[in-house]
Amino acid sequence: MLLFAGLVPLILLMVMTALGLWMLNRSFQKAQKALEAQLWESDRFTAQLVAAVVREKLHDRVAFLTTDAEEEQLKLALAKGNRAQLADLLHIMRKNHKDDFLGTRDNNVFSVCAVVDQNGHILATDVPKISQLINPDMQFRWRDWFNGQGDKADNKEHPWKPIEQTYISQPFVSTVPELGFCVNISTPIRDSGKKPLGLLVGTIKVDDFNCWLTTIKMRDGFAVMLNQRGHCLLHPSEKIKPDPGQPPFSWFENTQWEEHFRLCRDLSSQTPILDDPIDDSATKGIYYASYAPVRLETLNLLDNRFWHVLIQHDKDRALEPLKRVYRSAILFGCLAILAVGFLVAVIWLRLPWLLRLLEKKAHA
Repeated sequence: MLLFAGLVPLILLMVMTALGLWMLNRSFQKAQKALEAQLWESDRFTAQLVAAVVREKLHDRVAFLTTDAEEEQLKLALAKGNRAQLADLLHIMRKNHKDDFLGTRDNNVFSVCAVVDQNGHILATDVPKISQLINPDMQFRWRDWFNGQGDKADNKEHPWKPIEQTYISQPFVSTVPELGFCVNISTPIRDSGKKPLGLLVGTIKVDDFNCWLTTIKMRDGFAVMLNQRGHCLLHPSEKIKPDPGQPPFSWFENTQWEEHFRLCRDLSSQTPILDDPIDDSATKGIYYASYAPVRLETLNLLDNRFWHVLIQHDKDRALEPLKRVYRSAILFGCLAILAVGFLVAVIWLRLPWLLRLLEKKAHA
């Protein structure tokens, strides 16, 4: 009977400990779901904001090119093949672009603009240093930004036809070191009779996409952007860059991406979780991700009218503050259990002595 009386507090302590741990774990799961829902809603808004910024920046650049391509002096100089006059006109256009964006962070509209003839020869650019690096006899008909059908590195001499509508190219690594990884926007130049004369091409460095987003706070997250073909335009990993002269990899060939985008388009309260296939193996992690489309239909483009934006947060980093609280609560609970257990053990061990003492006093 005495033994049972001593075990009762210990049993109660164990029951209360199990109940406390269960309630703590349940509270942690609820807090995690609340955090995920809040993060998803916040990142979805951020993704929509990024998509709006990208669309606005592309709209401005397409508008500049299509307007400049209608300049009569440009058409006449291209028809004559006058390289010097074309270079002068491109310099004037570049200055006009900067003046239009004066006082803003976005004064670098294009890294370089070029005029290309119907055979793919670059006749002039607005950056003299780059013009000196380009072989005037080299033709670029095989490039995606010229033909709109993807890079044709294995068939460069084929007489590929130039695009007939404004077009945003697939990303590529330029042979000009100053440009690096970039995207071209090309638009046709036609004479008054609508006869094609060549192309006006503007180059955007992929790094500039990041510059466009500097004012958007992502709370330790990062943006991922893919074009309509699944070519990645924005990601911290260097794996998105193809080798010079090689086409970019289409990440839509990864079935996990297709499934992920399907989940992201479902605007439920459940936060999609992504095992990012682009991530470097050394930093590979699991991410929370929120999605927004970049709608480019109104730009009247030949292709690439629908891009994709993801805002991703590393799951472990996002949950770390909550996990710290959880670990602290577990540690505090364990210390409290040890303290109470120690007191119970002391009382239990001293109980026979106390009973004998009380018995002696009663007899006395």
